[in-house]
Amino acid sequence: MGISESEIPIDDSQATLLIRDVFLPINPRFYSIMVEVKVENQLHVPSFSSPKGLSSPSENDSFLKSYISQIAKQPFPQGQPLWEIHTIKGPTSEVQGTLIFKLRHALGDGYSLVGALLSCLQRADDPSLLVTFPSANKLSSANNDDRTLDFRRWLADVFLPLVNTVRNFDGRVLKSTCFKDDLPPIRCGLESFRPFSLSTISFSLDCIKEIKSRLRVTINNIIMGVIFLATRLYMQRGSPNLNLSTNSTALVLLNMRNLRDYKSVRDMVRPNSESLWGNNFAFLHVPIPKVKPSDSEFSIPLKFVHKAHEAIKGKRSSFGVVLTGKLLKMTKKCRNPKVCTRHDE
Repeated sequence: MGISESEIPIDDSQATLLIRDVFLPINPRFYSIMVEVKVENQLHVPSFSSPKGLSSPSENDSFLKSYISQIAKQPFPQGQPLWEIHTIKGPTSEVQGTLIFKLRHALGDGYSLVGALLSCLQRADDPSLLVTFPSANKLSSANNDDRTLDFRRWLADVFLPLVNTVRNFDGRVLKSTCFKDDLPPIRCGLESFRPFSLSTISFSLDCIKEIKSRLRVTINNIIMGVIFLATRLYMQRGSPNLNLSTNSTALVLLNMRNLRDYKSVRDMVRPNSESLWGNNFAFLHVPIPKVKPSDSEFSIPLKFVHKAHEAIKGKRSSFGVVLTGKLLKMTKKCRNPKVCTRHDE
């Protein structure tokens, strides 16, 4: 599910034509010869109202969260394409309109779907060109030369990946077969999905950049640190007497494409493309930092960012994900997909 916000009111008078002429043709997965695509059935325009009449922007905030939580748990109707577009015209306290894209993961992963949505947009200065973003800069050659001259770093570059690979691969196999995490308040212990509510919080991008430069970490490390801290705080609030040093693991999605920018759908569907369309991701098992009663972890939230950085750094310098993928493919061939799925959880 993707959410796009607009600073101006959304005019959906041309939505049907745009979906039929722009969105559907970019990839055959959005339509099928076996299923007739009726755009009017895939486009939803809900209206929010209060008992007093038109709802205020603050009331629309609550309505929007409830609406997203409601459609997120609803399955797609049988006999229809596995995607929907919801247009929210009511202004909220921050934006004038909201677009919600709900798509089944069978169509592709987040990288593919974002590339598809970007392929529908045009540049304001030249509508004939697609929207582009600057790619990440690679390390300079001077830094690489300095690193090769440092013998200690050379040893780290050689032996650390081997150590991390053995540790991560063994730990992931044991986690999936022998050992299980404790049952904290954040887990119900049931296999079926339960009702949930959506909550949002905004952070200043300038503050995140300042933390990034001072701690020399990535933006993803900062976001993970915030999530880990919020998770432990939630556990503490749900069960005040709970031991916060329990074993808990987070599943972090990892894009397996070795790319630094987004590609258009035209590039994805080409044969032998570096960024093929589809699902090309893996799960990283990242332990949530423990908090001992004697520690003051909650008073120094940046410690969670440091621990997230160390955990992801060890995972990135490892081939554990690749080896796990090979093992799952072998398990799938020898046994059945259901067994393979259970070991991948």
